[in-house]
Amino acid sequence: MLPDNTIAAIIGSQIPELTLTLQTLRKPALYKIIHAFTDYTSSMIATKNWAEVKKCCAFAGVLYRNGSQGLRNAIENVYVYGLSPTLPTQRQAPGILLPASLQSLRMQQLRAATI
Repeated sequence: MLPDNTIAAIIGSQIPELTLTLQTLRKPALYKIIHAFTDYTSSMIATKNWAEVKKCCAFAGVLYRNGSQGLRNAIENVYVYGLSPTLPTQRQAPGILLPASLQSLRMQQLRAATI
């Protein structure tokens, strides 16, 4: 399991563009860290940088699979929930999909929103 106190450094090592943003967080709580990661991924979606979006989504899946319950909750409640409305359809960006575990969470959220 990935220690919570290393998540900012781990994300920064995989996505160097976020290093400065993550270093400026006053209290680098998991939700703030994942919020910054979500904002970055959203900006990549907006600019249609599909290779980076795919990298971010795959990395989120790795964090979700190997993280603590707190990190898993942050990814579910901030990353997946925050990106869900902006994620392209497969027709718009072929091959850009969340990993199966995160796609399953997204589908649960979408079903819950329609009830």
